[in-house]
Amino acid sequence: MANEEKRSRERIYINGAVLVVNTMNDVELGKLVNLHEDGFLLITSQDIEEGAVFQLKFISLPPIDGVEEINVGAECLWVSDTGTGEQLWAGFHIMDVSEAGVSAIRDLTERFPLGD
Repeated sequence: MANEEKRSRERIYINGAVLVVNTMNDVELGKLVNLHEDGFLLITSQDIEEGAVFQLKFISLPPIDGVEEINVGAECLWVSDTGTGEQLWAGFHIMDVSEAGVSAIRDLTERFPLGD
């Protein structure tokens, strides 16, 4: 992906084990592909516009250390076609998350191998 050279933090690949739900309408937005404390990559079949701001919850399947969901405010920075014509990649910046949410993100990322 063209945006990889802009990355300054190591991504942890999640491989779809976490659902992402738009809390404004309670609709599944997609699944996490990778994650760090400042942002994430989502794969989705929903139309998402660059610059759109969302209130989201990450739902871990199964819950990790008793944490079932993490609430974040996030802005979509970019969108790219996956090449299938059915799904999109969407890169997000986490704008707002509680201290407990940051801790839960750290716990979640520790469960998965490091990315490339």
